[in-house]
Amino acid sequence: MISRTAKRQTKTKSASRYSSIRGGFPRRIQNPENTENTKRKTVLITGATSGFGAAMARRFAQAGWGVIATGRRTERLRALVDELGTETITPAPFDVRDVDAINATLSSLPEAFRGIDVLINNAGLALGTAPAPETRLDDWLRMIETNVTGLVTLTHRLLPTLIERKGLIINLSSVAATYPYPGGNVYGATKAFVRQFSLGLRSDLHGTGVRVTSIEPGLAKTEFTLVRTGGDEAASDALYKGADPLTAEDIANVVCWIASLPPHVNINRLELMPVSQSWAGFQVYHDHVPRRAMSRHEADAAALESSSVELNEWRNQVATKPDTVKTHGGSRAWLARIGLNAKARDLHDRQSG
Repeated sequence: MISRTAKRQTKTKSASRYSSIRGGFPRRIQNPENTENTKRKTVLITGATSGFGAAMARRFAQAGWGVIATGRRTERLRALVDELGTETITPAPFDVRDVDAINATLSSLPEAFRGIDVLINNAGLALGTAPAPETRLDDWLRMIETNVTGLVTLTHRLLPTLIERKGLIINLSSVAATYPYPGGNVYGATKAFVRQFSLGLRSDLHGTGVRVTSIEPGLAKTEFTLVRTGGDEAASDALYKGADPLTAEDIANVVCWIASLPPHVNINRLELMPVSQSWAGFQVYHDHVPRRAMSRHEADAAALESSSVELNEWRNQVATKPDTVKTHGGSRAWLARIGLNAKARDLHDRQSG
């Protein structure tokens, strides 16, 4: 039999193996890429000066990766380096539309950061919310140059390295790639390209071990809307107020999780939205001169919809003025007195049981 002292010693040894616990899991399992026996991996993140990109740089640094942070705003890149340290992150200041700058910067990366395992094509923007006839062509061209041309240029440049290292490409698309909306025009089209390009890459890279993922976020609170509206803070605040949107940290956590999956697992597409966001119905334009007569079913449906609106208005009055309803002889009589149509009264009777 094992003595009590021996049992305690066995438990102590077992516990010490997992002394650094975070979130209920051993640290060595949470960050499998950052162990003593595994060489540190490196990720290149475009558009790392704000929003998703900056949050991803911090998240990957936290997970023990080497981070190459790219962007146009050098002062923000310097701030990231000051925050995270030169051993963890190196700045790569370039505009993804500038091919010469891309080549020059990648050729001069520090030796410790040259083995790129993951490319995250995050840089992108939307400009304007106007319908197509009212937009500026320059805005359209800039979105295409940044969201499409810049993305494919950098991807093409890094493909040999990613194939050699059996790496991963994560492209930031959008729900706008799937669900069109007024004013989305070229922005939505560029994101649809990103999604389809990702799937095409998966097909072309078959057998190489390279994984490709398209991330398609919905409503997320970053500087995105400020850029899109030309700095209109009121419009940005109105969009996000009370909506509990996704955050940059939400996206960063998802992307880091994908990068940490085993090499035989590929997430093809991942669409995510805040719970407050969903889909709306199709818009229908009615030509008012002249219009054909509605069928009986169409007329009934339209009347019922109108009645539902009126009935909801009445219910609000009931909630605020119950004594007034009693004075006029109860619910149905009050409905008639305030002028609700017969269908609204019938709807009330059916819903009231």
